Amino acid sequence: MLNWFYFILFVLAFNLGGCSSTSTNVQIQPQSKVSESPNPEALKYFMEGQLYINQGKYAMASVELQNALLIDKNVSTIHLSLADCYWMLKKPDLSIFHMRNAIEIESENQNIKELLAKRFFALKQLNEAENVYLQLSMENPDSIKYILSLAELARLQNNLEEAISYYQKAHNVNPQELSYLETAADLALQLRNESLTIALTQKLILLNPSNLNYINKMIN
Repeated sequence: MLNWFYFILFVLAFNLGGCSSTSTNVQIQPQSKVSESPNPEALKYFMEGQLYINQGKYAMASVELQNALLIDKNVSTIHLSLADCYWMLKKPDLSIFHMRNAIEIESENQNIKELLAKRFFALKQLNEAENVYLQLSMENPDSIKYILSLAELARLQNNLEEAISYYQKAHNVNPQELSYLETAADLALQLRNESLTIALTQKLILLNPSNLNYINKMIN
């Protein structure tokens, strides 16, 4: 009998072109806590749910997937498929609920957390998205993409000082990329923080003294 791990890999490879692709491009792979021997009845309901998903019949798919959960509630992929169905059915609260359940089962799976943050962003729940990215950034302190996501969220919430701090942090992680410092300097100028603008521009000049744009900015 197929175990959950190999079956999940097959379903994800077959079904990622379905409902989840409409909301995000994140590819989710199972990482931990998958049953070695799936319950045959739960597997049957799950497979029927996937068939309905492929046909775009999300309401019917959700019924089958709920039946699967009644039998085996500790399989993250069932929660994720159900979350996608509810997302397509315009029921974001239920979608988020099942995504959180999937994260509880696979706490190390960062792709699920990224997907959750993107859905919060789509719902304009910026504080919730920020909380998820903060967790991801703490778990991956050297990951530029999470720092930049936090910087962008800070900008969108008009918290420019915090955004500047994140862009500086991004530059510290990747000192070769001066665009992060450039953005920080532009935001400092937007804040009319003269001392910070000068400090950041001076740093840019020291790092790239041949760049005339930096020199012109300092003069202006």
